[in-house]
Amino acid sequence: SLLVLELRERRLTRFFDRVFASESRTLVFLAFSSLILVRYYFAPGESSWVADTNFHNTYAWITSRSFAQGEIPIWTNYLCTGSPFLQFYGFLFFYLVGLFDLVFRDVFFSIKWVLALGHVASGVGMYLFVRSMLRSRRAGFLAGIAFVLTFWHTQHVFMMGRLPLSVFYGLLPWPFYFCERLRLRSRRLPSAIGGALVLACLVFTHPGYGFWAALFLAVHMVLRPVLAGRNLFTVGHSLLLFGGGLVLSAY
Repeated sequence: SLLVLELRERRLTRFFDRVFASESRTLVFLAFSSLILVRYYFAPGESSWVADTNFHNTYAWITSRSFAQGEIPIWTNYLCTGSPFLQFYGFLFFYLVGLFDLVFRDVFFSIKWVLALGHVASGVGMYLFVRSMLRSRRAGFLAGIAFVLTFWHTQHVFMMGRLPLSVFYGLLPWPFYFCERLRLRSRRLPSAIGGALVLACLVFTHPGYGFWAALFLAVHMVLRPVLAGRNLFTVGHSLLLFGGGLVLSAY
């Protein structure tokens, strides 16, 4: 039906022309489209039947019960070669589930919300990154929706049961977005602080992947001015973003 409407009256083209006419329309359309595309996270029942899911559900439940009793679970690498599950995961996903569970009082429903919102945030972050770099809402929307629809995204999180990676993918584009914002003179300090906080949160979610995210962010910081043919960033604010992320993540 969309194809017929486009061929006969170009209605799809006109619709997207209106969507891309403003930043707010584009962001709202992308967010709602992404939420519809990841609606499978809200399938009925408990998602505890595949791969590593049970381990993450268990520690999410422990964290939720701790928060409900007014306690903060302490992360340690002395238990199970790294609490909560092996040495590869940090605490951020489980803390988020615990906070959501204070509202929903259903740990599986809380997990579903964290998974879905993390997936949506990944598309919004990718949109903002590409939009800032290329100055094109259309290019940003295409990048954002592609990042949401990438099969590996769902495969890694949902089918392999690596639930905390939903938060990692949700945060991954944001340090690059804040890096691009360093070009704006009035936004440099807030962007450096925001980028440092998000870079630290990546490590709090998954230290190994956080290391690689920091490495590729450094590569981006070095190559971006070279490829652009001019100096886009100040050295001081770039170091504040990158160094601040390393210091804040060194838990």
